[in-house]
Amino acid sequence: MSRVSLIDGFALSCLAVVIPTNVLAQERIMGRAAVESRTVQFTMDDLKWVEPAADSAEASVTIIGSTTQSDVQTRTVPVTRTRIETRTRTIQQDGKPVVQNYTVTIPYTEMVQQAYTANASGDDTSQTTIPLTRVIGFDRSGKQLDPNRLENQLATPTAAFVLKTPWRNGGELDPKWQSVLRDDTLFLFVRPESPSASGGK
Repeated sequence: MSRVSLIDGFALSCLAVVIPTNVLAQERIMGRAAVESRTVQFTMDDLKWVEPAADSAEASVTIIGSTTQSDVQTRTVPVTRTRIETRTRTIQQDGKPVVQNYTVTIPYTEMVQQAYTANASGDDTSQTTIPLTRVIGFDRSGKQLDPNRLENQLATPTAAFVLKTPWRNGGELDPKWQSVLRDDTLFLFVRPESPSASGGK
């Protein structure tokens, strides 16, 4: 079995229910726009296979995932908007004509430019070994895990979402993910390597 098949198979281990194939495909092709600034951003392409690094001098993990190339593109999409108009009409009141003002809501369609990320997933895998001191873990509610608890969880191979930015205080899952992710789903963020560790000054 290839590494890609292994990762795709373990992707379902993080899900409480099965997501239709077309939904997964849409995640890979279109990416996902932010619903609001507090929403934690990730897609199925961020789901990686994480296992202990046996040959490392310090406690480390190896993160394995399929390679993905992203391309930011622009498209024109129709957006339905509304406007409020004030109008007048003449009504009969006590037998006399009275001019009355009233408002109406008018729907209209506007074409707008929208940026999106088109992802083309490859058939190869990439793997990177990271010291545990650079790995921050979060549970499904966004609570940061104690380093000892995180080390225990990563002592055996597991699937986890590797975030591109850390889970900020007050951040929350998109409602779309609330019903499909298991309660024990693990989220990771890898801190950048310090200049001193990489040999810089």
